[in-house]
Amino acid sequence: MPRSLGVKIKMLLADYASVDHCFEFDPNTGVYSRIKLSAARTDCANFSGMAQLLRPLGGGKVLVAQYVSSGGAWLSIGSEKWKLFDESISVTHNETWGIFLCELSLHKDGKCIKKLRYLRRDWFLAIIDSTYDQLDFSLAHLPVDLVPHELSSVQKQCEDFLKQWSGNSAPNKALNSDAPNDGAPVSSFARAHMETFGIRKVANAFVPDAAVSDLVFGPALYAVARFWRKHGGLWVGGTVDISHNGISFSPNGLNRVLHVGLEPISVPSGDIRSVRYEFGWFTGIVIVEHQRGEFRFRCYGAEQVAAIMATRFNAP
Repeated sequence: MPRSLGVKIKMLLADYASVDHCFEFDPNTGVYSRIKLSAARTDCANFSGMAQLLRPLGGGKVLVAQYVSSGGAWLSIGSEKWKLFDESISVTHNETWGIFLCELSLHKDGKCIKKLRYLRRDWFLAIIDSTYDQLDFSLAHLPVDLVPHELSSVQKQCEDFLKQWSGNSAPNKALNSDAPNDGAPVSSFARAHMETFGIRKVANAFVPDAAVSDLVFGPALYAVARFWRKHGGLWVGGTVDISHNGISFSPNGLNRVLHVGLEPISVPSGDIRSVRYEFGWFTGIVIVEHQRGEFRFRCYGAEQVAAIMATRFNAP
């Protein structure tokens, strides 16, 4: 309804930084309230999009959100909003001042129509974590993924976004822990790989015998050693390839330099006994049980990847 009638339209947006909170959001005004969920969020059901509170350079907080409203995809920064995936608007996101600040910019007809400089949330992790990569950066900051990627057309990305978040406006159900769980939705990512099975994901694999090289020293070496002692291994950045033949992991160039004796990992499909999903901060974890033990990796969309693998490998 028109705002002139005094009717407030509110929706629920998942909190990009927390599975325990969400935002009650008015897309007309940008007014929001942060709400604690009665049960941790496990999927995107009952939400109309995602939002994240960021700290602008000048102080205070601003809510950046992407959501579905009136059948369209939208991006909002504070009280201002624009159509998401609008090809007349160019969206860029860059690191500034070294690794301490980020800048989200919107341009139209060659002119900057909006610029947001905000404090990076994970600058310390970027310094000490030898496996830190673009995936980690993206999963800590919602604005990174506001920039359309080159893996598919802008139209396809818009369609996928609308499919993921449309029809998820049931605030009472999302806030009620007694409501039945509809399970994880089958997103466009899952549907795209059900028929043509071949998945390549930038990921971090857990390597129990990983050892860092002499290039890692000082506070970073101490942090890595402490993590290894506590968890019995290190997360190593690279690429996971999944096909009918099985699963393989190849460490990226940086991690091959920063670790000693790091080798690719391969698990044949015939050796896979089970595949399951496990919650993880920022990224979920896929756990593959096989004849020789266990292989873990974390990536964006881990829950859907695990579901596809369990189906294709007949490994519940």
